[in-house]
Amino acid sequence: PQNNIVFIKCMKCGTETLASILRRYGYERNLSFVLPINKRIYIGWPYQISKFDYRPVIKDFNMLVEHAIYNKTTLQKIMPFNTKYISIIREPFSRFVSSFYYFNIQKVTNITSTNPISEYLNNIDKYEIKYKSNNAKFLDLSLDHKAVDKFIDQIDSDFELVLIMDYYDESLVLLKRLLCWKLQDIVYLRTNNGKYGGSKRIEFHRTPTNLHLHQNHDFIDYKIFHHFNQTLWKKINQQ
Repeated sequence: PQNNIVFIKCMKCGTETLASILRRYGYERNLSFVLPINKRIYIGWPYQISKFDYRPVIKDFNMLVEHAIYNKTTLQKIMPFNTKYISIIREPFSRFVSSFYYFNIQKVTNITSTNPISEYLNNIDKYEIKYKSNNAKFLDLSLDHKAVDKFIDQIDSDFELVLIMDYYDESLVLLKRLLCWKLQDIVYLRTNNGKYGGSKRIEFHRTPTNLHLHQNHDFIDYKIFHHFNQTLWKKINQQ
């Protein structure tokens, strides 16, 4: 069984449910966790981890499951050499709608429309400026696709598995096999569920126009999702 694991979270992708599985596994085996200092819930996030962001331990660390930025060089200095890296992602439009309601974007941006998702997507530059500093730049849609492909290939190489929230149980069974765990190690209760209407509201907003607008703005996430969705099913088929 593999005990040394880094779990890189992507918000609103069922991460807290998976983190609870990992915490229980580690607790039952007296493993050592990388934990944030004081009462913080992030380890340096949204910035790179420094030694001032986590509590020191006498023995080596085994697991990191709290919010943190992935940086291979930094994490290799903290974690054992045989650490397995995992993450989880979600179909981008579903994740967008979930995040929109979870973080109460309609209220933050003062959207009064009865269809806030459409209003937001049709006026992204207007509303996203509220989240950016004066020196921040908008996403450059001319970003080199080769650079994106290189990044995806690197993540594919570094990570044992990128789970897909849309296929949660299938992903967990595959993770269990790759880590040589037992079935009872992955039994779970859902944690931190959204209260915004779930899949019905997501499908209500998934109009051809909204989907097209979101794909144009967030094309990198769609590219990432497409790659790792294919990777997941390739690994499942190999089983």
